[in-house]
Amino acid sequence: AGAGAGVGAGLQKQLLLEEDGGMWFFFVDAFEDDRANPPRLYLFGKARTAGQNGHAGQYESCCLVVEKMERCVHLLLNVEDPDDQAHVQEVARKAEVEFEQMCRQHCPGVKILRSKLKM
Repeated sequence: AGAGAGVGAGLQKQLLLEEDGGMWFFFVDAFEDDRANPPRLYLFGKARTAGQNGHAGQYESCCLVVEKMERCVHLLLNVEDPDDQAHVQEVARKAEVEFEQMCRQHCPGVKILRSKLKM
C-alpha cells in the first residue's frame, strides 16, 4: 500500500492507500453547501493513516469535499391509461419540456445529461 499526504492540526499525516490508490473512509456525517458555486458536498469521517514502516497506524478525522456531483431525478407521469403508449410518449415529452424550463428558471447551472422513458 502507498501513502498520500494530508494535513491535520498543523502536522503532516500520511494517509494509508490501497494498491489501486483507493482510501478506506468511514462515513460519519455529510453537509451540502448548495450556496457554493459549484455546490459542494462535505463528507465527514475517519481515514486510516500510516504508522511506522507504512503499516496501518490510527484513524484520523477528515473531511472529503465533492464538487460537481451528478444527480438523478425521476419524474412520475400522471397518465390515465399507461397502456396507451402514444399518449404516454406525448405526456413524457411535455414533462421533459416543463422540467427543462423549471431547471433554467430555478437552477441555471444545472445541465440535463440524459433522459429516458421507462415503461
